[in-house]
Amino acid sequence: MMTNCTFTRNSAVFGGGILNINSSPTLTNCILWGDSPEEIYGGTPVITYSDVQGGWPGNGNIDADPCFADANNGDYHLKSQAGRWDASEGRWTKDDVTSPCIDGGDMASPIGYEPFPNGGRINMGAYGGTAEASKSYFGEPVCETIVAGDINGDCKVNFLDFRLMALHWLEDNTPVSAVTTTYLFQPDPNALVTSGGFAGQGQGSRSIEGRFELTIDFDAGIAWFNNVDATLSEEVWIEGHNGEGSIFTDSLDVIFNMTELVSTDVSETTIDFLLDKGDCPGCFPPYTDIHLRATFIENSVHLVGDFCDPCCDRYCFYLDAVAVAEP
Repeated sequence: MMTNCTFTRNSAVFGGGILNINSSPTLTNCILWGDSPEEIYGGTPVITYSDVQGGWPGNGNIDADPCFADANNGDYHLKSQAGRWDASEGRWTKDDVTSPCIDGGDMASPIGYEPFPNGGRINMGAYGGTAEASKSYFGEPVCETIVAGDINGDCKVNFLDFRLMALHWLEDNTPVSAVTTTYLFQPDPNALVTSGGFAGQGQGSRSIEGRFELTIDFDAGIAWFNNVDATLSEEVWIEGHNGEGSIFTDSLDVIFNMTELVSTDVSETTIDFLLDKGDCPGCFPPYTDIHLRATFIENSVHLVGDFCDPCCDRYCFYLDAVAVAEP
């Protein structure tokens, strides 16, 4: 899905704006103008509240000159009689025309950082919803006073303002920094594989049962596990963390130290965790670090990890398990 994009002055053999091959994208609040030989070629894109040269079916779409400030020099701000940001001079300036793309976006879209007066409705194009969005013009001198209840900025409080308020009634766009999701392990007899041990006696496979919580803070770019309640189908020997001695356990958290893992390598699709197991005085061979990767596929997460432990002539653990988000 593409929102608030501007496609212009591009050329190709087909579809100067958008060429769809085995795809049907969704576009909202966009401008497609001045591309050759046509704006859109192929597929069946769903386009709404956008300005498409030559026209395109869809709610809120228009076919009108977007009135770019200076397309020849790469300035695609929208002209406005109320005020347009002039990037070259670093100030607001007024034009003798107003773009039809101003206040032309989806009324359900948040207006973001658009300056006042903003019409209470997002602009089409790349600058819609930003601090450089062109200002709304109502055919009269720009309102210099912010009136309580005047949502669209026309210096009046009337039914238009009530309509905008009612449309967004009870919306909550408070930024959510950290999101915690509970995942349930799926049955798999080979979820954890072990190797090594005395003369290879540690070789074997075990299933995992239980759940865990994973918290991701995209703003801070960190992620961590908490409340890991997952057990193996059979216990294993493992050297205690930091040389605390060998223990027998079926806890996945104890084995992979999951609640100690904190990642700063976070993306929308994968998270990589790394933990230095620390020193084990007198242990040989030494520990290896714990590596764990979480890959997200729709409503599930695929956990793959490994490390080796000095216990029992080097015990190695290989995790390959899938967990599904609880509803």
